[in-house]
Amino acid sequence: SVERYRGVTVEKAMTQPIEEFLTPDSVEAIRTAVAENLVPAIANPSVRGAIENLEVVTIHADGHHIFGLISATVLRDESGTAIGFVGSTRDITDRKRAEDEVRRYAAQLEFANEELRRSEEQYRLITENTRDLICLLDLDGNFLYATPSFELVLDIPSGVLLTSRYSTLIHPDDARAFKETMDEALFFHESRTAELRFRHSQGHWIIFETAA
Repeated sequence: SVERYRGVTVEKAMTQPIEEFLTPDSVEAIRTAVAENLVPAIANPSVRGAIENLEVVTIHADGHHIFGLISATVLRDESGTAIGFVGSTRDITDRKRAEDEVRRYAAQLEFANEELRRSEEQYRLITENTRDLICLLDLDGNFLYATPSFELVLDIPSGVLLTSRYSTLIHPDDARAFKETMDEALFFHESRTAELRFRHSQGHWIIFETAA
């Protein structure tokens, strides 16, 4: 397993200092863990002395990095005297790669969401400050959304519109043109325009070119 994990023979692995096959950060992490967890247990049998799941990066003989979890404990003889250390390393490279992929995906998703938020804010600024009458309707012609320009131009509050049908704003003589425009837009899946008269709250009519 040593030959597979590190790319060296068992004989070389037995004599190779950790500086030759671990990254500098991993060397420092192991030294700190040994000093804090294993060394105190050498002179004191009552101290268990163990390192559990310390993440390190091993440099394979061919240069690529392998992520692993090291666990170690003090090895004692029958009298309880410390005679060495015993440890193991578990390869977690595939897991780390999967975690990195998840983080990259999460970062991309966050970037996309931020772009969407910016786009929505730009759209909001445009729709809230335009004098064009922009709205969303359901298939029955009921208002789902209306820009503030409806109140500015027609003097009709958005709260009133959201309980109304679009057809109630249109001159009766233009109802057929409105329906045909909507039907064609739905059928051809592309924009259609018509000239319609909209009723102002004061009763007079204003002519608009309408796209659906």
